[in-house]
Amino acid sequence: MESLALERPPVALKFGIGRPSGVARPPTAVPSSCSFWRQAEGKVFYASAEDHFNCPVGSMVMGFELPPEVSQKLNDLVNFMCGECYLTEAEPAKIPMIRQSGPGILYGQLDMFPAEPDVILMWLVPHQAMIFSEAAGDASWAGELMAVSGRPGCAALPRALERGKPGLSLGCAGMRTFTSVGRRRCSPSFQAIRWKGS
Repeated sequence: MESLALERPPVALKFGIGRPSGVARPPTAVPSSCSFWRQAEGKVFYASAEDHFNCPVGSMVMGFELPPEVSQKLNDLVNFMCGECYLTEAEPAKIPMIRQSGPGILYGQLDMFPAEPDVILMWLVPHQAMIFSEAAGDASWAGELMAVSGRPGCAALPRALERGKPGLSLGCAGMRTFTSVGRRRCSPSFQAIRWKGS
């Protein structure tokens, strides 16, 4: 928080687990999976697969098994996106997904998190992202540069897990709408970092 002058606290996620004893359910229902990231600022809670189903794309990216009605919504949404030339026909099969599927996800502010997280998220503006990429060793032209992605924003999480390295998302339209970030002149992006312990 201090080194990067973050406005919002980092958030931690742990995938593929059941609800831990004594951990609350989400504060409110959400329209998107990424909405949980903002709810996790200042608290810890557990969201089941069903809690994510308002967001078919996010539910798929989070690795949940989708019931038929959510699968149909996902199919309809992807067909619409392809029809509007937002996605090409080759893209849907390549959208990254979390491989640690399970009944739900534990969310919480990093400094309050009761378990070893799988990933942490930070909301960064460009100068913060630049400093972080330098500190993480991902800015050298002689090495592998940090992965940067756009749609869907939540896909940065499985990409960070798969690569074992930080990733940067510029955020999709849904993420910017449902998380209420990115409405300033210097819009934040977010950083997904695979957590390797302290």
